[in-house]
Amino acid sequence: MKKGPDDIRHQRVLLASLNWGLGHVTRDIGLIRNLLANGNEVLIAADAAQQAVFRNYFPDLQYILLDGYPFQFRGKGRFARDLFRQRNALSKRYRRELRETAALVREWKPDLLISDHRYGFRNAHCESIFVTHQFNLPLHWYQFPVQWLHHRLMTRFDHIWIVDDANSAMAGKLSRNHSPISVFIGYLSRFTRKNTEKAGHEVLIVSGPPPYAQQFYDEQVRRVAGRELFVIAPATVRKLADTRKLIHLDPNDWQGNDCVIASASKLISRCGYSTLMDLHYLQANAELIATPGQAEQEYLARLHKR
Repeated sequence: MKKGPDDIRHQRVLLASLNWGLGHVTRDIGLIRNLLANGNEVLIAADAAQQAVFRNYFPDLQYILLDGYPFQFRGKGRFARDLFRQRNALSKRYRRELRETAALVREWKPDLLISDHRYGFRNAHCESIFVTHQFNLPLHWYQFPVQWLHHRLMTRFDHIWIVDDANSAMAGKLSRNHSPISVFIGYLSRFTRKNTEKAGHEVLIVSGPPPYAQQFYDEQVRRVAGRELFVIAPATVRKLADTRKLIHLDPNDWQGNDCVIASASKLISRCGYSTLMDLHYLQANAELIATPGQAEQEYLARLHKR
């Protein structure tokens, strides 16, 4: 039987998010709030960087250390090539994650596992749900073996939650599905739709894996020279001094930064899927720039150019 988030009530839920940037973490904040509102106990398995974000919103939850995947990128816009080069390390991490998840199930005895796009976070002895907006990966026809593997790994879960509406309005062809175990669950965001007065300022949000985050910061700071701008960037990004009317906010103050974002008249950001869902709730103007070579963002940028 298909089930969605509102069908999960009064259960012990163990959740883990993929460490591809922080988009998976930020969208799962909305999901966790929903689970808690329905009387569930939520445990979060995450690495140190992910925990630091989650703790801003849920300081009282139980956290379990779980390493991420060893993603490394050279910053030349060749994501597929970089991932192919790491295939052995990623495969090894997947197999180890299966063993780690089995151990977590034995120790914590959850009723349900929720995996936000972590293929190895499932277990045959515990109902397992895979969360994604990419039922179909944005691949070329000749990359069909990767698409086949993606579908095979997803369908080993008991349920697939697709983060989009039934018309695939947000993700387009990425979320169109033909699986009997999948269900559309709508949009996820840490923001809620409320009437927040716009203060007239602009916010630059820097995200993405290094070194792409540094490249984006450098490009946008040069482009908006002379304009007053709030900047939210990871601590790893080398920041310029505030000589160009740049106001760098503390990247660790997530809830404080959320207030600045919600009241902004314009956001400048990468075109990540979590960002698109945030804009759906914020109703803000935005300038979205795809990460060069990241097929998903390039597709979403074209889809939502209007």
